[in-house]
Amino acid sequence: MTLISHLVSVGDATIKFWSISSDQLQLIQEHTMEQINGFDTNYTDMIAYGDNKSVQLQSLTMEDGLLKLGDPELAMQFNTQVRKVQFVGGKYLAAISEDSTAHLMFLDSKTVKKLPKGGHEANIKNFAVDPLCEFIATIGCDGTLIVS
Repeated sequence: MTLISHLVSVGDATIKFWSISSDQLQLIQEHTMEQINGFDTNYTDMIAYGDNKSVQLQSLTMEDGLLKLGDPELAMQFNTQVRKVQFVGGKYLAAISEDSTAHLMFLDSKTVKKLPKGGHEANIKNFAVDPLCEFIATIGCDGTLIVS
């Protein structure tokens, strides 16, 4: 059985990393952006996105039993606000923005592929990736579902 040893909390402009030891909660690190709208983690990296139209990627490591956050690096830049970001299959980072663009980052090479809008006549509302990470499906506010 694995016990949870860390907790992450998100406020308006701060992500805080906490260490849980017995009855105590200890702040070990925090990260600040202009406005944080969401984050995700895949155990080795953390992503955060906010009103600045970008996605930041930071490494997560353990040192002396405590979680350490690496320096932020720009992973993706959009023309409008980022709507959703998530790690996919341990190999990719996918994101969509208000201007109906979708990006896919290959985590091993840090290269970003901009996916074509491909027929959405309104904003992309959400996306999903198949279990084998071969296809990405986007759904638009116009009711259009596109699989690329």
